[in-house]
Amino acid sequence: MDIEYIRQRAIEFISQSGLNKADEIGLGEIYDDPIFAVSSADDSLYEELKKDSVIGPHHMSPSEWLTGARSAVCYFLPFSAEVRKANACEGLPALEWVYGRIEGEHLNNELRAFLAGLLREEGGEALAPVLDERFKVIELRSNWSERHVAFISGLGTFGLSKSMITRKGSAGRFGSAVTTLELEPAPREYTDIYEWCSN
Repeated sequence: MDIEYIRQRAIEFISQSGLNKADEIGLGEIYDDPIFAVSSADDSLYEELKKDSVIGPHHMSPSEWLTGARSAVCYFLPFSAEVRKANACEGLPALEWVYGRIEGEHLNNELRAFLAGLLREEGGEALAPVLDERFKVIELRSNWSERHVAFISGLGTFGLSKSMITRKGSAGRFGSAVTTLELEPAPREYTDIYEWCSN
């Protein structure tokens, strides 16, 4: 199993779920197809997240979430052009954007659960930390940051506003799962946390 297989299964899941639209406001698609990446559960950057200057000691590493974890799989769900275009005007967020944030997160949670289930189907143990009962936010800092997992996994770098910049932009949602399966980590095409912002 490789990351492209996971991505294709996720695309199938999204297309069949019925959650990627909002008929009541005529929104055909909330998200475009996701992009995926993998990092090793042993990547030294996970320990860096425990520093007070990054997130803090309460941030849990993949192996703290799941004994024997070998990999973290993460994805970015980019908002569709329809959602982005609707929100391009000044003022309050567009209705499409609000649906993307609220109803879109329902789909994102379903995709997190699907991803963990798929990894279990393939013979590993897996869980989605954000859906786990141990997930919590302490002083506005969670004990599992999907944006930081995305950085470690090679999906993108931070912007000066602290948003994440991926190959598919920064408007969208992140998700992740940890697993005991050993998957091939994606290479990071950057070294600095703001590299794609300053280029």
